[in-house]
Amino acid sequence: MVTTQQALDQTDSPGATRGSFRPDIEGLRGIAVSIVVLGHAGVAGFSGGFIGVDIFFVISGFLITGLLLRELRATSHVDFFAFYARRVRRLLPAFSLMAVCAMLAVVFIVPGTDQKLQALSGLWAALWSSNIFFSIADFGYFDASARDSMYLHTWSLGVEEQFYLLWPALLLFVWKLSAKRPMRAAVGVIAAVVLIGFLSALVATSIWPVAAYYLTPFRLWELAAGGLCCALPIPRGAGSAPLRHGGIAGLLLLAAGCVLLTEHIAYPGYGVLLPVAGAVLLIVSGTLDDRAFASRWLASSPLTFVGRMSYSWYLWHWPILVIALRSGHNDPAGRIAAVAISFAAALASYWFVERTTRHRRIIDARQVVVAGVLASALLALMPSFWRMTARPTAHSELASATIEQRVRASLSTPEIYSIPGCDDWYTSDRLVPCTFGDGKGPTAVVMGDSLGLHLFPGLRRVFADAGWTLVVLTKSSCPIVDEPFFYERIHRNYTECENWRKSANAYVQETKPDIVIIGSAGSYPYTPEQWTEGSRRAIGALKLGARNVVVLAPTPRLPFDGPSCAINHAATIFRGDGSSDCTARLADVEDYNVETALANAVAGVPGTSLVNINDAICPNGLCAAVRGGRLVYRDSQHLNAVYAQELASVLAKRLAPYMGSRERIAAP
Repeated sequence: MVTTQQALDQTDSPGATRGSFRPDIEGLRGIAVSIVVLGHAGVAGFSGGFIGVDIFFVISGFLITGLLLRELRATSHVDFFAFYARRVRRLLPAFSLMAVCAMLAVVFIVPGTDQKLQALSGLWAALWSSNIFFSIADFGYFDASARDSMYLHTWSLGVEEQFYLLWPALLLFVWKLSAKRPMRAAVGVIAAVVLIGFLSALVATSIWPVAAYYLTPFRLWELAAGGLCCALPIPRGAGSAPLRHGGIAGLLLLAAGCVLLTEHIAYPGYGVLLPVAGAVLLIVSGTLDDRAFASRWLASSPLTFVGRMSYSWYLWHWPILVIALRSGHNDPAGRIAAVAISFAAALASYWFVERTTRHRRIIDARQVVVAGVLASALLALMPSFWRMTARPTAHSELASATIEQRVRASLSTPEIYSIPGCDDWYTSDRLVPCTFGDGKGPTAVVMGDSLGLHLFPGLRRVFADAGWTLVVLTKSSCPIVDEPFFYERIHRNYTECENWRKSANAYVQETKPDIVIIGSAGSYPYTPEQWTEGSRRAIGALKLGARNVVVLAPTPRLPFDGPSCAINHAATIFRGDGSSDCTARLADVEDYNVETALANAVAGVPGTSLVNINDAICPNGLCAAVRGGRLVYRDSQHLNAVYAQELASVLAKRLAPYMGSRERIAAP
């Protein structure tokens, strides 16, 4: 996932540097936001770009702790209203502009976006607590996921705001409690938070992975690590040469995190040590010697320029990338364009909003805090208000509201998902065979994930017309490949899938059906070798009970959301005039590597075959969101159930050879 938050302005926090400006930290901000943006844009070499959030956490902890400790040294007190007034002035104006523009885009530019998700996540983001929302939200398998939210990136702002609420009170409490040696006590408490927090995060990552990723208790130690850099007595210009040049090691750790970490690993686990340790080394190195190589490189003009506007760039990059994706511009050129547009928006935001508000003198801190609270409350109400009052815009001859209603009404899901227990997704590993037919004729088993089962409406008609009994075994996001995998949507290994698959194999071996049809999406993070060998093992287990095993080739995935594109281009694609809107070439979107691996898996195994109907789904080599006025896809990869039912004749013809002498249907 995958997000970050801009650290506070350095002029707010002298920290251990006695108020001096640290250009190397400004450059470190530039590094952090750059790797986040490039990672989210899918640029090669930045698979671990999400570590930028950890870098920002360390920076924020360093700066904020420095500000608080200096105030405590001078007054033995914390002026809470002044502290929060600075936070309001620094963060709220730019955030408000982004939040309003993002919701306007949801309402008017991308009408196909899930409005409920955007309204809810926008509300929580405005209250600086979207991290809580994303940790507890119950996203259904076919619902929009957290990644579809325009406000997903604001989860880290929530973590930092909650840090701002807790940290000043904690340091003040420790300072008052240890009047004789308050600084030593503060160092001890901060160190304890780092140690206990890290150990807690490790445990939570294995038990509550989603909570561990989003919630403050499991991220607080990263900010405390930055605070420890400030609290420890590290005089500027001191230290041994290895310590002064530790920044080079810090840069190497950050580079390793970018390249080695991916969204397919448990995070934050041990891997989070790479960005946290790297950022700490860079900060400490810069404190010891600002002439060291790493410090001088970070202080270079390009990096400090990006660092100055990193908050704005972070705010704008994610909603613009989401708009590009939802609008069908998910190719490399589209993502590069989105990055460039977000950078331009960030420049404008920095120049006209941040620079005009961040350095204004605060006359009455209480009024600023109250105004900030009221502004956040108003922002929280806006998404719901816009949902109720937004008027449709015109799409040529057709009104968007009418088209959206038409498209949404035509969305259909296989009825198998409305039957309790047939698909428990990750909530259970139990096997519930769902049977269709009287049980008197030959038996066919359809087994797979949601992509394997989106052809169920057509398969049901084929076997019902032939007098067969059809048994469905399905688990969403569970490939029929004997290989474990890390499921990024639940932030952990999908053990329920492995257990369920073993039970399904046992069921087939016990019931001995006449044919088993299996299907999986082609998007799982397997190598070609894993696809081949894992599929061969899965097929071998099924062949112990089934006479024939048919593997369905993965269905092509559109590079855009089908219904959203249909809504945006309704004026052309519903006329049936051959418009190229909302289409993709089969040659560009078919999973040829996976198909080749599956062909290798069935090769030489008697009674097994690979069946490919992608030429029927995408006739003339063209995959379309709408064909003949009918919706083909219900998202970017699942076929609409009504359209899948129309593929029955094609399926009957392709499956006829494998139904053998028991086949009772005249294939066209």
